[in-house]
Amino acid sequence: MRTVEQIPIDAVQSGDSPRFQGVDEEHVRRLAETDAELPPILVHRATMRVIDGAHRLRAAHSRGADAITVEFFDGTEAEAFILGVQANVAHGLPLSLAERKAAARRIVELQPELADRAVARATGLAASTVGVIRRQAIGEGARSGSRLGRDGRLRPVDGGEGRRRAVAVIRDSPDASLREIAQAAGVSLGTAHDIRARLDRGEDPLGRPEAATAEPTAELAAMRRIATEPATPRQARPEPFAGLESLRRDPSLRFTDHGRALLVWLHRRLVVVGEAESELDNIPPHLLPVVAELAQECSDIWHNLSLELQYRARQIG
Repeated sequence: MRTVEQIPIDAVQSGDSPRFQGVDEEHVRRLAETDAELPPILVHRATMRVIDGAHRLRAAHSRGADAITVEFFDGTEAEAFILGVQANVAHGLPLSLAERKAAARRIVELQPELADRAVARATGLAASTVGVIRRQAIGEGARSGSRLGRDGRLRPVDGGEGRRRAVAVIRDSPDASLREIAQAAGVSLGTAHDIRARLDRGEDPLGRPEAATAEPTAELAAMRRIATEPATPRQARPEPFAGLESLRRDPSLRFTDHGRALLVWLHRRLVVVGEAESELDNIPPHLLPVVAELAQECSDIWHNLSLELQYRARQIG
């Protein structure tokens, strides 16, 4: 819960900033000289420390203000730090790569139950980079048995459970793409590829050793039947990038040079992965992690662009 109030400026304390160099005095000067009303600063109510808005606070001090408008955040100190990192990644002076990595390390130490992808979203890093940072920070043996995802649900780290979910997805939708299987089961694209390949070969998709003389278990026999079951019709999916068509119809873009240039730029950079499913299936298994990392980097870049555009839209509104 957040509330906006105007309070004495001296009541606010400096926060736990993810920046190495602290406040940029040149940026403070530009803020102090502007005539525009600055947005409220974000403050952790329990400690009265700044979460986001250190430069705005310093600018208000330099103007000689007695009061400042704040938005209060009620939560733990760990949550306040993560919120501050998210805010700095989304707008204002960007954090350097080293600062974002240091922030990710701090987050996995404060809340080790957070999933790598959740930490990646907060810091603007790739999930694989967060994984490396986690191993360096707390080691493999210190990992908890579950991770808290961005949807707030705890999921087991046990890879066998993820593989079982993937098998269930294939059973329900035999012609699902690798990406759809991976997303629905919460496993990597490489794991989805391995499971499908094992089923095609009649092997145990869980990767368990099977005694040569032992009869297949009922579970394994059922899993093997999946590979030979006829495919069911796939459910129609919504048209991807439907918003692009509305942009093409907008007169401010259609009838101006810069508008048409923007449409061409977007068209060249929006890729419908489903149309290239055969190419994805042809990726050699040992290169899947490399391609997955490239896809994650593209996702991170577009996610950060989305945050920046949303921030600009809020400023205009």
